Amino acid sequence: MMTMPKCHDCGRFCRPVAWKLIYSGALPEPQEEIYRCAPCVEKHGSFEPQHGIKPEYSCGKFPAVLPAPTFPDGMTAEDDRRFLELTSGRTHNAKVSGVPPQD
Repeated sequence: MMTMPKCHDCGRFCRPVAWKLIYSGALPEPQEEIYRCAPCVEKHGSFEPQHGIKPEYSCGKFPAVLPAPTFPDGMTAEDDRRFLELTSGRTHNAKVSGVPPQD
């Protein structure tokens, strides 16, 4: 089980937005990984790359995870797609009209 990381600046447990690896030693090896939360990134900006380390190996930002769009009834697009698979193309948002099928 992974633990939720702490923000390096404010100390709160958070879903990190930015990360940085701290390298040290004669042959630089990663020694510590630090994170920054969204409010701290807005306040302080992103991490600066460590001198002598390629920026892509030193620091970066995590990709934004957007919330899934929902329909008025609360179903997400993924829920709707799965519903359509299970019901052979019928939609949960359509009103049923006409004569019911005879069994």
